[in-house]
Amino acid sequence: MNYRLTTDKTWHATLQDMAETFRKWKAVSTWRVTPNPRGAAEYRKLERQNQSESERTVLLEYVLHGTPVQLTMNKQSRAVDNQRVLYLAVEDMRLIETRGISDIVRAAYLQLAAPAPAAMTNQDAYVVLGVSPSQSLAEIERRYRQLAAQFHPDKPSGDLAQFQAITAAIAHIRSEKGTAQ
Repeated sequence: MNYRLTTDKTWHATLQDMAETFRKWKAVSTWRVTPNPRGAAEYRKLERQNQSESERTVLLEYVLHGTPVQLTMNKQSRAVDNQRVLYLAVEDMRLIETRGISDIVRAAYLQLAAPAPAAMTNQDAYVVLGVSPSQSLAEIERRYRQLAAQFHPDKPSGDLAQFQAITAAIAHIRSEKGTAQ
């Protein structure tokens, strides 16, 4: 069963709700949502029907207890609905932590089987690296090197799965831009 949400909240109203959640969640130091509309016309575009996948994709980035977190959503038909889903998710995570049950929830999720890997799409590659398709390859490569240094499995804070994801993402982008190495 696919979860469907159609909100009557505007982009701006959900942004205010997110700001309030992050204000309450003192463990979050910084946050941002992409896209970041400027002006009424851009806000209206995020709320219209029949958006392409790239138009409706919303990226939420924040720093929780010093750890960068990136959440992306594009399953709903409009960007404003995807933004609302992300807000509801972080509000739930805040409440889980507030109630002192985050260790229980984490343990439960760790017992679930990992999803089967799917073919990476252009959008996935950019989201994994936290970059925009409009950025230059040099900027994207710089971001890749930062993440590779952070998640390299030989480091104490390394994460093999994350390292493999960013390596696949940069390979996909290099291939797309005709600069495979």
